[in-house]
Amino acid sequence: MTGPGCCRAWLAALGCGIVEAGQATLYGFSDLTVGSFLMAERITSLHRRGMASPRLTKGRSSEPHAVYTVTMVTCGRLPLFAWESASRHVISKIRLSDVEGSSRTHAWVVMPNHVHWLFTLGTSDLSTCVRRFKSRSARAFNSARLKVGPVWQAGFFDHRLRGEDDLRAQARYIIANPVRAGLVETICDYPFWWCQWLSRDDFECDIGAL
Repeated sequence: MTGPGCCRAWLAALGCGIVEAGQATLYGFSDLTVGSFLMAERITSLHRRGMASPRLTKGRSSEPHAVYTVTMVTCGRLPLFAWESASRHVISKIRLSDVEGSSRTHAWVVMPNHVHWLFTLGTSDLSTCVRRFKSRSARAFNSARLKVGPVWQAGFFDHRLRGEDDLRAQARYIIANPVRAGLVETICDYPFWWCQWLSRDDFECDIGAL
């Protein structure tokens, strides 16, 4: 099946049911590509445990100025950020966190149903920083859609990094997510990522340039 109805059919089959006529165009990916991504995500999720606690992973403490990578997943793993307007809300709240001093971002990527964020923690603790980001982005998302309801799955995954080499390796891993997921062939084809060491203007779509 191809054409405008293909993505809607995939989403309906997955139980998503959120694609409506008149919504913003998907990134420009083919319907089949998005559908395949969502099917793989749904199959994988059947073998995963639920999201971690809203608090830090047990036994781990939050340390100011430490570097963390955080992953946050949409409620029900629905592809809520498969539209440009929705992704912009997430991006703006990451930037706001930096402006306020809660974080200093090194890299991020907004996927259709989850976000990876690599940053140095500021003065607040990690749980507060992430909770504030999720709350703000959810309010902005719902306000734009004139709807209410959960946007994010409860909790988040966190990992503390150590050393410059580890930091750069994690950044490469994060921004390569759209390629590994099969959404695009090269990272330059994907619009919603940022890394402090890379610019679309000064490298040739090669994450090895990091």
